[in-house]
Amino acid sequence: MMFKIDCGKVSAVKAECRRLCSAINQRNRLRNLEHAVEASKREVAEMKQAKADPFTRRQCRPTLVTKVTLLSNSLTSLAVIPESDSACN
Repeated sequence: MMFKIDCGKVSAVKAECRRLCSAINQRNRLRNLEHAVEASKREVAEMKQAKADPFTRRQCRPTLVTKVTLLSNSLTSLAVIPESDSACN
């Protein structure tokens, strides 16, 4: 017993299935984007209403500290020290 398969019908069914899956995926992408936008809006609103919490980290700018700046600072501090004649006597 042999079945005849019509390739045209099979390819049409596959194309329809791909089209439906693509439509569902696109709808889910849009829904995820909407949820992300709503969540970010809620987060911003919560941040505006939040009280100061001493246990949360504050956003700040990091400062680069290198030996060059430390050396230049120490040289300028040495240059500021005045020499007194009484110490030499």
